[in-house]
Amino acid sequence: MWIISAAAIALYLVPLMTGQNSDLLRAAAVLLLIMSLLATGALPEYLTSLLFFLLAMALAIAPAAVVFSGFASSSLWLVFGGLIIVEAVTGTGLGSRVASSLLSRLTLTYTRLIALAVLFSTVLAY
Repeated sequence: MWIISAAAIALYLVPLMTGQNSDLLRAAAVLLLIMSLLATGALPEYLTSLLFFLLAMALAIAPAAVVFSGFASSSLWLVFGGLIIVEAVTGTGLGSRVASSLLSRLTLTYTRLIALAVLFSTVLAY
């Protein structure tokens, strides 16, 4: 982790020492640092993601409209809303209560289990 971080810092400082203005090397340095933090788990994922946004804006890697353009996508908010609902169902125990109440009334064979899985998947798809 420290070796990759040192390489990212060196990659960032090379254009400064040589007098060149290379936006590409600065972006590569930030991405190398963030990928090493994500791969090693040295920081929690949410903190590493926030660090990416901070570095991208502080070092002027790209304009704010480009850096934060992913948040304008409606699919992001659909997935985010789904994650909130899943966390609520899991945290309250509603999912396990519903599953145990449904499965306690049935005698399951392998065929019935597969048929129920297909049936519930189809119902939940709508």
